[in-house]
Amino acid sequence: INYTASNIGEISPADFVKIFPNPSEGIVNIHFAQDGKKVINIYDNLGRLIYQNSTEQLENQIYLQELPSGVYQVQIIQSNAQITKPLIIAK
Repeated sequence: INYTASNIGEISPADFVKIFPNPSEGIVNIHFAQDGKKVINIYDNLGRLIYQNSTEQLENQIYLQELPSGVYQVQIIQSNAQITKPLIIAK
């Protein structure tokens, strides 16, 4: 799994956010290690934004069952920090 991150602070990028199950059949859990407002963006393999949500919750569940199987990019933005992780939808 590849990721990019900047200005995460004391929490390592791998621990900042956990996305599971991955691969997923469409229901995805996203758990954060830090409080605060976050923006969740999900992009398809063509770079099109297919999901966007702002949250302050530490635990989030996203329903993506309508998406076809493929690799998607989950981008998390919090304050000055940004991290991107791949998400595989496999049906």
